[in-house]
Amino acid sequence: MKPAVWLDGGAHAREWIAPAVATWMLHALVEGEKGLGPDYELLKMADFYILPVLNPDGYEHSHTHDRLWMKTRSRFQDRSDDYYVGWFPWNWGSTECVGVDTDRNWDYRWGEMDSSRDPCEDNYAGPHPFSEPETRAVSEFPAEHRGQIKVYLSFHAYTQTWLTPSTEALTSYGDDGIMMEMGKLATAALADMYGSKYQVGTAAEFRKPASGLAHDWAKARAGIKFSYPVDLRDSIGRPGFLLPGSQIVPPARETWPAVKAIVDNLTPG
Repeated sequence: MKPAVWLDGGAHAREWIAPAVATWMLHALVEGEKGLGPDYELLKMADFYILPVLNPDGYEHSHTHDRLWMKTRSRFQDRSDDYYVGWFPWNWGSTECVGVDTDRNWDYRWGEMDSSRDPCEDNYAGPHPFSEPETRAVSEFPAEHRGQIKVYLSFHAYTQTWLTPSTEALTSYGDDGIMMEMGKLATAALADMYGSKYQVGTAAEFRKPASGLAHDWAKARAGIKFSYPVDLRDSIGRPGFLLPGSQIVPPARETWPAVKAIVDNLTPG
């Protein structure tokens, strides 16, 4: 059985470059980078499962209502305005808060670090793990293909970092060195195109320690060896999430060799 690669984008709605890159890669597989047909050599080496937009409702909302919207569109009542007179609750008008951070909603150390129980916060982890149909559906797929999926890449933005588990900083893996080595190999291939510099390291090192994240779940629960969240362009600062149209194709073209480099260096079994 061929190994498989999972690619997704759009977990966070405002990170538009991630779905664009995932879609470009899907097109490159089917039509070829120059429209010359499928990349048969690559497809002989691995199967690809590509989900361009993990959070479709949030993604649509970021296009129609709020460009910087991040979460899903689930609805929750915030009861923080409640108060009690005797045993009776009174409410001055509770706020209906919307959405869950899809990258805090996974069933691995859920809710422990840098995740909120307040549904009005951007990093709200949800009422329980896999409360969102989006994360629940995605989690079922690796279970159905356990043992085949060897690579889990989740595209995000921004900061130009290639991240390895573990995000919560309390867990290490016996193959941490191999993970780092593969990450450096991938970013070296990425830099060959335009010279873009990506940092490689643990998510806890470059972000706040956090838990309930997709790539930690993929590594610890689904047993996917090479599990990475990839923060695409831009680097820190402007334009941040608001990449201009001229910056859509270059991140895709430069990241595709990184994916190929990982596939080229997968060992059998």
